[in-house]
Amino acid sequence: MSEVEDEPTPPLPWAQLLVLSAGLMAVSFGATLPLFRRGWQAPGQSILNQWLTGLLPEFILLFGFGLSLQLWRRWRQGTAVKWAQAAADGIGFWQGAALVVAVSAAVYHGLLTAFYLGHLGQYPGWIEALPYQGVGPLLRQSPGGAQLLAWGILLTGAILGGLLERKARWRQGLLWIGLSLLLGSGVYPAYRQASTRQIIASGDQVAARLQPIRRLDGGTFSPDQLADHLTLVEFFTTWCGSCKRLLPRLKALDEAITDPRFRVVLISRDAADGRGAALTKLKKYQQRYRPELEIMVDGRGANSWGGQVGITVYPTLALIDGDGRVRRLWSGTPGKGELEAEVRQALVDHSSL
Repeated sequence: MSEVEDEPTPPLPWAQLLVLSAGLMAVSFGATLPLFRRGWQAPGQSILNQWLTGLLPEFILLFGFGLSLQLWRRWRQGTAVKWAQAAADGIGFWQGAALVVAVSAAVYHGLLTAFYLGHLGQYPGWIEALPYQGVGPLLRQSPGGAQLLAWGILLTGAILGGLLERKARWRQGLLWIGLSLLLGSGVYPAYRQASTRQIIASGDQVAARLQPIRRLDGGTFSPDQLADHLTLVEFFTTWCGSCKRLLPRLKALDEAITDPRFRVVLISRDAADGRGAALTKLKKYQQRYRPELEIMVDGRGANSWGGQVGITVYPTLALIDGDGRVRRLWSGTPGKGELEAEVRQALVDHSSL
């Protein structure tokens, strides 16, 4: 029997990878679940994208690093290269990093649970720095503290995996304990996200759920004013590049459709986004881009307009008819032709406006 045939089959940790993925995605999956009311494609793609751009590249990166290191060691020592054994030993580096990420994400879930149950008071923004979705999202951020944290986690995990290189059972046991903590800690936050998130879908009555909203130029806009009009609402932020690219289309649409029953309203989510003084940024935005469209300032929390509609991406557009129902929702940047065709058809369908 050849030497290669005698090599042990490496215990590739697919089960661990799947459990870690489920644990890290628990909260985001809970938040995504209500989105299936709007169809399966967008939330399904979001979940798949989190998997493909998150944990899998990390696993391949660290597993490849571990395998290369083991092969280099064997070459330096002049021993026979046994690929399967080298692969089995190299997995330890990924398992060490997975343990660090699992424990860190479990801490995040614990803090999130304490906040939801009212034990933390104000939500501490610093907990977002924890790698609750893995280190992949941190690595993709601009150079700074987040990237340093991500590389620190990978390095710490790799060192831990190296220290436990000859103690595979310990490493396996510790990782399964960490994964169990992660899964257990993610149950309540996922349930809370899924049960409390407001997601409006086409055909839903939305006007009755909305509160008066502040106009940027003064005064308030009442949901009652949606009656007897066809209103295209865009939820935007001043930092959103796609929103800026969509703005000329909305201005052109408002000019093309002169029917007095139709109007376009922009609703800023800067206050909810929490990136500095919302009013100051909005005034500068209005002066620079001169949208010549009415701008409203949304608030924070579940009772805001964005909270009631269920904003997931910017821009989000909602076409609301005179009965206060959502006729059509768009997540992203639809073309002017598509928007205009939908608006004109709605005006025909609701000729009594």
